[in-house]
Amino acid sequence: MAEEFAPASIRITKAELISYTEKSQDIIPLIVSVQISQSMSSSRWVGTMQVLDHVGLLETWPLRGEEKLNLSLIGDDLGTEVDLECQVLVVDNVQPAENGTGLFYRIMFVSRLTYLSGLKNVIEPHSKVLASEAAKKVFDKHYANTIDPVETDTLTKNETLAFDTKKFNISNHKNKKLYIQKSEGQIKAIIPNLDPASSMDFLASRCYSPNSPSSSFRFFETLRNFYFVTDEFLVKRAIDNPTQIKPFKYGAYTTQLPNEPLAQIETLFTMNNDRRIDTGSDILNGGYRNSAFEIDIVRRTAKYRHFNYLEKGGYLDMEGKVRKVQDDLHSEEYLKDSSVFSSENGFEFLIFRDYQQSGAIPGSLRSDQYFTEITSNKISYRHHLNKLIVSASCAGRLDIEPGMVVNVEAREMGAQRELKENQKLSGNYLVFGTSHDIQAGNCSTSLSLVKYG
Repeated sequence: MAEEFAPASIRITKAELISYTEKSQDIIPLIVSVQISQSMSSSRWVGTMQVLDHVGLLETWPLRGEEKLNLSLIGDDLGTEVDLECQVLVVDNVQPAENGTGLFYRIMFVSRLTYLSGLKNVIEPHSKVLASEAAKKVFDKHYANTIDPVETDTLTKNETLAFDTKKFNISNHKNKKLYIQKSEGQIKAIIPNLDPASSMDFLASRCYSPNSPSSSFRFFETLRNFYFVTDEFLVKRAIDNPTQIKPFKYGAYTTQLPNEPLAQIETLFTMNNDRRIDTGSDILNGGYRNSAFEIDIVRRTAKYRHFNYLEKGGYLDMEGKVRKVQDDLHSEEYLKDSSVFSSENGFEFLIFRDYQQSGAIPGSLRSDQYFTEITSNKISYRHHLNKLIVSASCAGRLDIEPGMVVNVEAREMGAQRELKENQKLSGNYLVFGTSHDIQAGNCSTSLSLVKYG
């Protein structure tokens, strides 16, 4: 905790540029603002920095877009510290200052680990290995070596991880971790000349786990960690480690009283339900019905395999409980109307099968790759996950990152501004994306929140 509690106050304690020839330059006095964006849909976080250069850094130092950047931030609310080893990639939007005493421009940067990995391409086979094991090998070879966490690490010892998920330390990167959730079924695949991040996505698309009905394996980077996991793991991790769930309030609960600073950092200033109901999308995009036309190359047969959301079920909500059809935005009677939701108007995709299926002779073909199940489940789950997207804003919170769960108490949004709790908008949300905007020592955080519904 900071010595003086100050909501939204973020200090830049270090901003050091290091040239390719190891020259060093402190640029804290030149920084106008810093923005850092992270997302569960992105394999890397991205930072930008607005600079007012009145010392000739761009032209005479000079700045070439090949520099290292060591950036340290600290929040005066919860004392959150972030130390980033970055790489400058872009310098653009150069324009003279109005008084003619310098230049305005933007510097874009990413983590140095991600930058170095992006200099390589991956062409390598993976056979008779779990997709999650292949992902670990790709990370170790093309990102950085990983080691088992030190047993004396308090956070490591006290964090419960479900679904045989493992957490590893990343060599030479202080406090950064890699989470990998175990998949099921051996794969046989060749990574076809992709960069390491795309290779991880390639392997994620081939991951199957009975513990994760959504088949939502994804690879993403935050300021603190790398993840190769499913949404179910992220929710289960929060449920099993409740102190990780961050509380927020919106509506009648909000306060700006100076004698209640803690309440201020737990207040959502805005909360917009960006998308609520789109029946046309529900019918056509595969969330409730989708079909795979499966062509078996070995047996020279073809057949349709139909997915029915009402029959499949099993998806977990943000409380870690099985989602009920009765809780859907549409009525159960409407969802069962075969003239509305049918295999004829649902989303279709094509699968070529050259691997084992039920009844196959063991060893005659490679093991089941679950491509139909993965695709059907992923289409349905992500459609429902995106049905309740909330964009929100709060005082700067460096401790909030994608993959975490927050709990929101929201009141009704009706015209009469009732004080009762909004049952639909309240509850646990998965933090899908964050954007921190730091200007003049103050920070605002924008959140993209999703709830399976």
